[in-house]
Amino acid sequence: ITIEQTQPVSWPTFRIPLTVQVRTGATSVRRTIEVDERREVVRMPVASAPDGLALDPDGWVLKEVVSQSVY
Repeated sequence: ITIEQTQPVSWPTFRIPLTVQVRTGATSVRRTIEVDERREVVRMPVASAPDGLALDPDGWVLKEVVSQSVY
């Protein structure tokens, strides 16, 4: 999972706790990560290939999600 902060370069980087939810079949795994870089790469081990992914599934963070399939 790649997360990028795209605010103007002159602004400081925000520190954001972000919940990531990965769904594999009937199982769902949630993990909260601390985003504090302009570009974060996060790896989450799961039992099988993911069926779905939700960033901030509860809607707490102001964001725009751009999805790119790698399958």
